Amino acid sequence: MTKQFSVIGKPLPKVDAASRVTGQAVYADDMLLPRTLHCRILRSPHPHARIVSIDTSAARRIPGVQAVITGADLPVKFGMKKCGMSAIPSRL
Repeated sequence: MTKQFSVIGKPLPKVDAASRVTGQAVYADDMLLPRTLHCRILRSPHPHARIVSIDTSAARRIPGVQAVITGADLPVKFGMKKCGMSAIPSRL
């Protein structure tokens, strides 16, 4: 029975320590997969402000922009709905 628990309470070597310290370790945030899109969220600088209109034409003209999504495109009226891909419009 004591052999089964022989590692409990004993220091073990960190097998990946060298790659982490030298910066060679690859983390999920370091990976760039093909066809990956990045997004940016622009929030109002004024808390509780009423947004009357949003002109997205300049954002749509930027080369490489695939989509511009506003609150009118989302299924909820206020805030962000915490759900998966179902919140993204199907026309993207």
